[in-house]
Amino acid sequence: MRSLELNFTERTTAALIAGRSVSPRLTTAEWRSLCLRMDELASRVKLPLVVAIATDFSSYSCHHEDPDWLPFSAVIGLLVTATDAPCPCPVDFALLEQTVGRSNSLPWDEVKALLGPIDERGSELDTESRLWAVATGPLAGLSLAFGVPAVAPGESLEAPADGPRAREPALEFLAGRDIEERRVNEGIWGVPIARNGDWEYGTVDATPSAHQRHLAKLGTLANDARYYLMACCD
Repeated sequence: MRSLELNFTERTTAALIAGRSVSPRLTTAEWRSLCLRMDELASRVKLPLVVAIATDFSSYSCHHEDPDWLPFSAVIGLLVTATDAPCPCPVDFALLEQTVGRSNSLPWDEVKALLGPIDERGSELDTESRLWAVATGPLAGLSLAFGVPAVAPGESLEAPADGPRAREPALEFLAGRDIEERRVNEGIWGVPIARNGDWEYGTVDATPSAHQRHLAKLGTLANDARYYLMACCD
């Protein structure tokens, strides 16, 4: 997935990106131009380099050309995974950890050149790479969970009493939300890692010590547990 597709979308999209944040105040046209130039750079260096903008550029949104009207938080880095589905999308911890490490070697000088002079139009690009959870599109939100797949039958939206819930009852059922903002039946029995709504974005601790803490919470389910990303129309 490229930057233009990730940001100028009609579908709520959740993404995990290993990289750095920046806050330039740009118009819609300038954001689109940045996406195109970032896609050109990604093709040239042959890496999944993207910019993810925590806002809504879909047809549901009002496109203000005044930079002061636009949310202007963004993350630039390597795309780990992205999904526009409210159902769980698996991602391995090893991939999260490795991609954060690789992101430090990106051509950051070239990225800065694409951003141009910031001055009074926003903040400088961060100097440290981290794992970020970002949502784009209409009603953009996301859920990142660690656990095992579970299905809530019918209208209950609660995991059945047998299966993983019977083995570890202290955990919780976590699921994405569809475009009607309804929680879907396919989800995860486990622990929440990140929950973002209303175009929020934030960092995720992808260190081995954090992973060990998550494993400890899963108890007897730990051997089968993975990380799962879900889109949430919120």
